[in-house]
Amino acid sequence: MIPRAALVASLVVASSGCIEDRCTIDDSVRLLFVYPDDASRTDTTNPHVFYSIQDAVDAAPAPEGDGTETTVCVADGVYREQLTIPPGVRLLGRGADRVRLRPPGGRDDETLVTVATDALTSVTIQDVDLGGTTAACVEASGGGALRILTSRILGCGIGVRAMGGGDAGTLEIAATPLARNGTGLLITSMADVLVRDTDLTGNDFVALADNRSGDGAVRFERVRLADNGAAITVHGGTARLTAVDSAADHPLLSGSGVEATLRSSGLSTVGPIVSLESGDLLATHVTVLGSGTLAEVGSGTATFMNSILEPDVGDGVTVRSSLVQDDTLGDGNVAWVDPELTGWTPAAGSAVRCAGMSVADDAVDLRGNPRPFREGKLPDLGAVELQEGCP
Repeated sequence: MIPRAALVASLVVASSGCIEDRCTIDDSVRLLFVYPDDASRTDTTNPHVFYSIQDAVDAAPAPEGDGTETTVCVADGVYREQLTIPPGVRLLGRGADRVRLRPPGGRDDETLVTVATDALTSVTIQDVDLGGTTAACVEASGGGALRILTSRILGCGIGVRAMGGGDAGTLEIAATPLARNGTGLLITSMADVLVRDTDLTGNDFVALADNRSGDGAVRFERVRLADNGAAITVHGGTARLTAVDSAADHPLLSGSGVEATLRSSGLSTVGPIVSLESGDLLATHVTVLGSGTLAEVGSGTATFMNSILEPDVGDGVTVRSSLVQDDTLGDGNVAWVDPELTGWTPAAGSAVRCAGMSVADDAVDLRGNPRPFREGKLPDLGAVELQEGCP
């Protein structure tokens, strides 16, 4: 008997050529292949080759509930389709610069990709460029996991709309720029939202998350925000922002009833960087340049540690072991010294070196360097560890 992997490989090569090095063919992975529709070479005899993404997705076997996904491998091209992706499918393109999904003619006001998962299943979208609709590029519901990896989401009314199953639904967006969307992310009742290693630029709103019905967590890690109309709004649950690089004339984080942390970040702003009607903020190892008030928290607390802070601290904000412009704070704060910041890096001769308090959760700086640099020493202040010895 011919092994399944060899059979699939021979069928695909004979029909349309391999999708080079993007899909590994072995007995442990279920594969289907999609090529641009071309009537002159369409082969209807190969059960593993399709000329429509939706046809391939529809042919995927039902998920087994063990995390196994059927991989739908997509060759170069522009595919004008609206997709409905069931649980247990991994949509894998050749790259976001080579595989583009756009609405069919006359459908640019409808959702481009609809995803449904349950608690035991997942859907992955990888290496695909999505855009061109005034509705949502991706709309997901259910209690399972949706992962969008190394893709692009451009020019949509909503980049990703996710409606989770309360304490179960999860969303991960990694290395996937979201640009020029009306709203980058619209989140309701998700257990965990993770956005990492990416840029969010030119959106009217970066993210709106409503987790008031549960204790969902919204996390942004190693992201750059630029030219957005408004940044991140979170109601309920927790917000964890780590290694954020942002310059804006609006708050980085706003909302209500949220427990928020901000770590290892460089921010330039006019006005408060955080504006919460209620909730608590703990910020450590941040550099904030600009004017106005540092933070506004209505019925909660805001504490800054190990930071370099140029705006006025304002009422109700606690600052510890930080370099501050405001000289009215009294004991426990290092006197302001101009750190000559360039790319969030203070001058080597500034007073920030080894001036911080030890915080167990802050193991790295904005650039991923270890903190503190010298074992047994105190960390530097601000977003960037200087990687030098103490004065």
